[in-house]
Amino acid sequence: MNLAAEYAYRATPTDPDAKTHRDNLAAALAPTTRTCHCGSPITRRADEAFNRYQRRTCCSTSCASSVRAKEAAATKRAQRIEDLEWIIGTCPAEEVAKRLGYGHLDSLITTLNRWDRPDLLERLRRTRRDVA
Repeated sequence: MNLAAEYAYRATPTDPDAKTHRDNLAAALAPTTRTCHCGSPITRRADEAFNRYQRRTCCSTSCASSVRAKEAAATKRAQRIEDLEWIIGTCPAEEVAKRLGYGHLDSLITTLNRWDRPDLLERLRRTRRDVA
């Protein structure tokens, strides 16, 4: 409890509304801490302007870069899935993998398993049987 909140607590001990007033005052005077998505507190750096601190969403630059990398990977994954949904069924499965930039069909199958896309795996297997 900071000094102003402690003073408010001691100033009105007999008032029935004093507890509510003290709680409201303590909440207003308490330092607001923001947390990053990783759970670390976002603290203001010594040389950082206050408005920049308010806009910052991550605790550090390395944390922010990892967030950007995850967002880029998710975008790339969505584009690959969209391309695969469009290409699948137009040519043999091995050629689908080559068109998407995979060296071999097994690499594409492994990636789809990692992305948890059994629907696309089934369509790819159906394409493989239809062509063969």
